[in-house]
Amino acid sequence: MKKSTWEILFYPCNSNSPDYTFGIQSITVSMKSLKFILLLLIAVAACLPACNNANVSEKIDETRIIHENLDVLNQVIIYDGFTPPVASRIYAYTSLASYEALKFKNPKVLSITAQLKNFGNGPEPIKEKKYDFSLAATHAFFW
Repeated sequence: MKKSTWEILFYPCNSNSPDYTFGIQSITVSMKSLKFILLLLIAVAACLPACNNANVSEKIDETRIIHENLDVLNQVIIYDGFTPPVASRIYAYTSLASYEALKFKNPKVLSITAQLKNFGNGPEPIKEKKYDFSLAATHAFFW
């Protein structure tokens, strides 16, 4: 099987110029190495914008995330074909767990579990530790 190659030619400079003069040289590069080099250049070019924005953080829209979580949960319930009573229970428990995780961000928000009969209180966060309550709310959807 014939190997595909590209030939790169370097032409000599003017012999009267003070610059170093090259003789005609040819470098044969295989297509496999050329693809690798091209892929490497694309990867480096893709990473360059991230170098300039290393300290920029994006504000997370919690409302949008909760809506996306509910949409994904809806797709799972439709795909799995749960009966309506089971589906409503899944929606209720995941939404309740998500709300209970987010309530710790704002001390003015009251717990819903205190108003429910035979429903124990959830775990309380440890005061010395830092928590990402948005992540905890998202985790509640997929636990």
